[in-house]
Amino acid sequence: MTPRPVSPPLRRRSVLAVAVAGHAIEWYEFAIYGIVAAYIAAAIFPSDDLTVSLFATWTAYAVAFAFRPLGGLVIAHVADRAGRGRALFLSVLLMSIATTLMAIVPGWEVAGLFAPIAFSALRALQGFAVGGEMSSAVCFTLERTPAAERPRAAGVLAAGTFAASLAGSVVASLLIATITDEQMTSWGWRALFASAAPLGIIALALRARAVEPLRPLDNAVSPVRTVLREHRRAVSRFAGVVVSYNVALSCAFGGYLNEMLLVGFSRGEAVRVNTATYAMLVVAILAFCGLSSRIGRRTTLRLGLVTIAVGFVALMVTVRTGTLSGAMLGGVAIALPIGIIATPVYLALVDAFPREVRATAGGLGFNIAAAVGSAVPALALGLRTMIGTEHGLAVILAGALTVSSLIVWRTPTEEAVHA
Repeated sequence: MTPRPVSPPLRRRSVLAVAVAGHAIEWYEFAIYGIVAAYIAAAIFPSDDLTVSLFATWTAYAVAFAFRPLGGLVIAHVADRAGRGRALFLSVLLMSIATTLMAIVPGWEVAGLFAPIAFSALRALQGFAVGGEMSSAVCFTLERTPAAERPRAAGVLAAGTFAASLAGSVVASLLIATITDEQMTSWGWRALFASAAPLGIIALALRARAVEPLRPLDNAVSPVRTVLREHRRAVSRFAGVVVSYNVALSCAFGGYLNEMLLVGFSRGEAVRVNTATYAMLVVAILAFCGLSSRIGRRTTLRLGLVTIAVGFVALMVTVRTGTLSGAMLGGVAIALPIGIIATPVYLALVDAFPREVRATAGGLGFNIAAAVGSAVPALALGLRTMIGTEHGLAVILAGALTVSSLIVWRTPTEEAVHA
């Protein structure tokens, strides 16, 4: 007889706090990584060629996402079998350990080849931990929210994640403005990773309250086996829909930051644009989270996909003006359409799968898409190095938008929401 989780009673705000807490660490750390990538490159992956050094740094970033599907299967399996709260606690514990240890990895000058190997291994642990975070947090939040209020709850959850990214970007910007580039390369980027440790302690305390007590269940079903046997098509469709969201995020932040550095913007200017883009994204998500209730989730997704294409063209045109105001305008142009599709992406996870396998199936689909998205900065730099093209981001985003559009446009009706 296998135990079944019993959801503890939590107030609405407490539910959101528990979910956002782990998301905050995830996206705080991701924002920091993107902003200090150039300093990590100099300390851990040094090279005489900036493009090569950045390529290695973003490849290490992609390693984390490569491990996300595996972590998603393991941790989301815990969510479906032992309870969402238990999975969320495990996820944030592993995330906190990985992020803190990254702050103390010795640099190339001290440890040689061990430095990039150890750093990449910790990125893999981080990715494994994050793999079960998104789907477990979305399930935890939306399953405790009445259907009519789910778009707002999903919007707050999504906005909360990027508010954490904004906080990370602001903290990083202040530190970069305060100390020299040499100090940032030596210890500044490490201090930023270490600053996530207090967030981890708070998140662990919050999530400990959400761990479900257990009661017997007569017939236990393996979520992983069920998903692979019965829901492969649904997982593929879900991954195809959300891949544009993940690729667009990578283009808007990591990819755009690289683009600014390569066309001549200073690191400080690139960070300021990055910060402003995060701020606009938070505002856009909150402004558009109710749109799917008014015009439907499918129509909202269609609108978002079209406007992402338009926004990206504006982004690439404005960054090449070489002016800070133009680069800022480009950030706004891509943040607004991403804000349109964020809420329906979160809602799609609940819509697409039955409750008993939702975390596992949704996590697998989202993590496959996230793994594709994470490779964007490194892949674009690789295309620039190997064949000399400056349009790598455009080619990758166009491919993702095509896949998502084919799926969304061929969906004849709104997907039914599983209870």
